[in-house]
Amino acid sequence: RPTSGDSSRLGLFRNDGAGNRPLAMNDATGDYGPHWEGSTWRVFNTDSLSVAGEYAAFSGGVTTSDGGDPNGLWRARKGGAPELVALIGLTGSYGPEANRTWRSFGASAVLANGDIVLEAQTDPGDEHALWLLQGGHAPRRILQNGQNVGVPTATGTVQAALTTFDLPNGGAL
Repeated sequence: RPTSGDSSRLGLFRNDGAGNRPLAMNDATGDYGPHWEGSTWRVFNTDSLSVAGEYAAFSGGVTTSDGGDPNGLWRARKGGAPELVALIGLTGSYGPEANRTWRSFGASAVLANGDIVLEAQTDPGDEHALWLLQGGHAPRRILQNGQNVGVPTATGTVQAALTTFDLPNGGAL
């Protein structure tokens, strides 16, 4: 409970060795909220939770002050507030590339330095790709269906078009 007057709340928590500390809590603003003016958490995708080093990443949805209900991907550093990293359906700074939008998120893995590897579908074209999301940088596509990759064979390496891929264990490293 963040304050003595609160009853229990749903949320995401991290154990720091001394106890469970909140990362994000339903209906919260402030330190445990989505840090989007007038918005509160609506839902968390607990299957998306990934933790490494001092970082955690998770997808969730918010309720905005104008009644919107967007979904996105957040990163939180130990002792810090959640930071929006990617937002479904939006171009610009929270979108994947110019003239593209995130359509849906698949598995993700946060790395110990806070970078996030994200399996996602983007529009237009419903393209499936693996992305690297680094703080302070635009998202970078690192693997996609149809990309040529080197495949070792008994007679040497040959180039072959990638037809499918996924992060194992839902991104758990």
